[in-house]
Amino acid sequence: MLSIIHYLKFKSINHRINSRAPQVFINLAVKESQKSIDFYTALGFTNNLQFSDDTAKCMVWSDHIFVMIMTPEKFDGLATKPIADTKTNLAGLFS
Repeated sequence: MLSIIHYLKFKSINHRINSRAPQVFINLAVKESQKSIDFYTALGFTNNLQFSDDTAKCMVWSDHIFVMIMTPEKFDGLATKPIADTKTNLAGLFS
């Protein structure tokens, strides 16, 4: 009986820790959404249809990591600055 109690305490603590874990949403503007969906699917992501429509697709890596693939118009409606032309400008540095 004692081992069951320890197991239940562990599950309760583990659930509380995981429920507070931060979620990461990476929002990307893409011109060819199907190519992007195929790319992320090949990496092991799944498409969450609940948060996907014609303008955005929610690609799920884990319970806490998501990539939002958006049309440039949808992304532009959410962004506060213009979308960078990555052929001529640097969009970001990540490390």
